[in-house]
Amino acid sequence: MSGINEATHVNAIGLLAMALLNAESQAMDEPALKRQLEIYLSLLQEAPYSKDVTRVDLDAAQIIAYGEDFGLLKRRGNGQVTTLFIEDSDAILMTYFRNNIVHLFVLPSFIACCFLGNESLTKKQAVHWFKLVYPFLKSELSMYWNNRQLTSAANKVIECMMSKSLMQESNGLLTVDSHQQQLMKELSGGVLLSMERFYLTVLILKRKGEGALSRFELEKVCGTTAEKLSELNGFNSPEFFDKTSFKGFIEMLYTQGVIWANDKGKLTYGAVLESIIDDAGLVLSQQVRKNVDQIVD
Repeated sequence: MSGINEATHVNAIGLLAMALLNAESQAMDEPALKRQLEIYLSLLQEAPYSKDVTRVDLDAAQIIAYGEDFGLLKRRGNGQVTTLFIEDSDAILMTYFRNNIVHLFVLPSFIACCFLGNESLTKKQAVHWFKLVYPFLKSELSMYWNNRQLTSAANKVIECMMSKSLMQESNGLLTVDSHQQQLMKELSGGVLLSMERFYLTVLILKRKGEGALSRFELEKVCGTTAEKLSELNGFNSPEFFDKTSFKGFIEMLYTQGVIWANDKGKLTYGAVLESIIDDAGLVLSQQVRKNVDQIVD
């Protein structure tokens, strides 16, 4: 599967889905949508996931026009302020298009995610945090990078994001200008749900304690808790609480030696889990951490 993902073709609907499904109410004003699409196109050109990735030969304005012609992108407004949006009835179809390309933008989305809870960080911190969660993301999205490629890939993405003024570096620290915070928040959406699942799973395991849950029981608790969290956050995303996603992540924790079963089939863990919880929590915003902590308690 990772080989197939390596040679992905990016079409106009997929890019629109990436932008709008990450936006509040699945809607953006036209300049903001155009800017978001331009960022995605730049990342594909300057810091591609793979040399075999291809994309539609359209610019941002042409992609918007294509989406309207296709009938999936709707427009409302009074002439001065125009909002482009996806109707709820089209969201499932758009989710399919987004899921076909979401792995291409995991790294820039993750870097944007880092700034939800941090005003500044070093490149080294961003790379360290990404390496921490990459085994989970690799398993969930069938990504092909090996660990040796991560630093180089991260540096290319960071340089591209800096060249587009999404962030800047001063005295070794990366920061985001206040005018770019909304754009970075929307960019983070590509990986945010995965990060919330990641944090939710390890936190449940820690709160329940060693020897309390089997793998099957942990999957079930994660799915039920994620559904409650989805309701609390006010988003309708059944894939967020899909037990299959949690099953894959728990399997990864098992194969990585982070967790293991005792002689009664119940899960136990070591100090590595504590480190994962601390570092994963740093990537998420304070509000997200608060919501997860509240639900798990």
